[in-house]
Amino acid sequence: MAVLLLVEDDSVLRSGLMELFTREGYRVIEAGSVQEARAKLDDSVQGIVM
Repeated sequence: MAVLLLVEDDSVLRSGLMELFTREGYRVIEAGSVQEARAKLDDSVQGIVM
């Protein structure tokens, strides 16, 4: 399963995108800011970054 790190500060949009990508078969990791995304990347997230 591909992993997608979704970075979006709008929680409503982020939630909708998470639902969409999850239905498409991705394992979605969400972040609400660049700082949060960097921390998650530091945890060796591999996959697609949008």
